[in-house]
Amino acid sequence: MEFIAIDFETANPDLSSICQLGAVSFQGGKAVKTWQTLINPKDYFDPMNVSIHGIDEEMVKDAPTFRKIFPTFRSIIEKQLVACHTHFDRVALNSVIEKYRLPQFDCTWLDTARVARRAWEKFSRSGYGLANVASELGIEFKHHVAGEDARVAGEILLRAIDETGISLQDWLIRINKPIDPSCGGTIKREGNTDGPLAGEAIVFTGALSLHRHEAADYAAAMGCDVAPSVNNTTTILVVGDQDIRKLAGHEKSSKHRKAESLIGKGQPIRIIGESDFLRLANIDPTSVPQKTTPPPATNSIDLTTPIEYSAIDEDIYKCFVSNQAGMCDHIGTWEQFHKVEEQIANKCREKNGKYYRSPSKAAQFAIIFDPGTRTLSNVTRLKKMGYKVTTFEKALEYFALTDFWDCKKLSQYEHELKKFDYEITFGKPFPLSKEEN
Repeated sequence: MEFIAIDFETANPDLSSICQLGAVSFQGGKAVKTWQTLINPKDYFDPMNVSIHGIDEEMVKDAPTFRKIFPTFRSIIEKQLVACHTHFDRVALNSVIEKYRLPQFDCTWLDTARVARRAWEKFSRSGYGLANVASELGIEFKHHVAGEDARVAGEILLRAIDETGISLQDWLIRINKPIDPSCGGTIKREGNTDGPLAGEAIVFTGALSLHRHEAADYAAAMGCDVAPSVNNTTTILVVGDQDIRKLAGHEKSSKHRKAESLIGKGQPIRIIGESDFLRLANIDPTSVPQKTTPPPATNSIDLTTPIEYSAIDEDIYKCFVSNQAGMCDHIGTWEQFHKVEEQIANKCREKNGKYYRSPSKAAQFAIIFDPGTRTLSNVTRLKKMGYKVTTFEKALEYFALTDFWDCKKLSQYEHELKKFDYEITFGKPFPLSKEEN
């Protein structure tokens, strides 16, 4: 996991008036090298800007111009993943390149403000400025010093990866999807009130063999409320098997350390490994296939290849609902979902079958609910696990239960998600269907 975090300070409101540059290289989850330099912008210093960062004409009179340091800076970030907090630094770089008529170059940008707004619900609408996010996450730094601001932008990204389980590469996709945590990529779940672990509050951390969304689905089916971070309601922390064997100290994730801190204060949190979690879910840990790409991630094959669902037959009476995520008022509520579950369970019992509230080897059909996971890669994965696969709407139609759900709205939402992903990925309009033409 490698990336560069950058930050600029400017002499005046013109974003090309860069007077300080900071670049921090991150490798293996930590900052390994910092480059910071003053820059003579050959421009005036506005008193307001000086009051913010403390840099003035006298301090930069012998400093190099941006043209002078450009070759070094370019060698640091060219063809790299570059993180910055809000898009202003990116605009500033483009502005100063145009100012000096310097050559453009390629790099991949990741806005950590957009990451923070999607990783933590409290920052989704406001409060996602660098200083506030750092304060909330307990990151100490000296604000408006370019190297320090760049470091914090990188630290925020690392915390988001740790808290959500979304990888660095997958954040490049997630930031272009809606913020709404109830309809986005969050693993937050409301537990099944009839599950054996009803009332427990569970959090996942570390490298799991399961996709984080699958683990959340299993936990919710067992009755656990699933949260993205440890807090004073957490009762179970599931740690990746490799991570749980690590030494004490900062080799443990921030969630792990926070859970241990709360345990020390008397909070009853049980820390378990992933294998034990799978056993609680009645899943043989050795049967879990190694993950490749997460179901929520979108790739060009998923967007351009039609999905072939299984023909529904009598095997549907031995089923479970997979990917129980994406629940929101726009498409339906958990209360509605639990009522439909009971109806499906009744239909299965009438046919001497069984409805499983979580994935089971005895099940024959996987019914995909979440529109965001109806991808070729996810359907293929479920089929490789031995299941026939269909959608929630098709299953309800077969069960004659369409009166219990607005299936048209669910299908429409799936279409909207695919259209959004296609246009973000390919940069062109989503092709119209025969019905739309």
